[in-house]
Amino acid sequence: MDRLTLAEEIEATADSDPVEAVLIATTSFSPLADAADPRRIPSDRLGVVLQWDEARPLLDYRYDNDYGSEDCHAVYAHTANWVVFIEVYDGATLVAKVPRHPQPGRPRMFGGTESRRFGRDGDTSQDS
Repeated sequence: MDRLTLAEEIEATADSDPVEAVLIATTSFSPLADAADPRRIPSDRLGVVLQWDEARPLLDYRYDNDYGSEDCHAVYAHTANWVVFIEVYDGATLVAKVPRHPQPGRPRMFGGTESRRFGRDGDTSQDS
């Protein structure tokens, strides 16, 4: 089975919560800033709030999520209950989420061992 696109991973991580708004950026060392990269997003779409129907086509690409330099855009995707974002540890890339509103639970540290231990689901209820 083919890997999901970045847009599909964002939707899957948000569960059934529709994405309401999105911010997209590139990192200073990302190949996505290169004009020759077909995944390049026009500069007037970066750093501005987009609706999901505007942002989804821009993020509908496959990327390498393995170790090395990240190969996707930095994203904050807001739903009614979650903020979905890109998490990177040593270049390995995950789509993760945190609660949009305060709620009781166990905050987690992003990157490194906690990402592998608790996965991508943003669950703040697990005890150490």
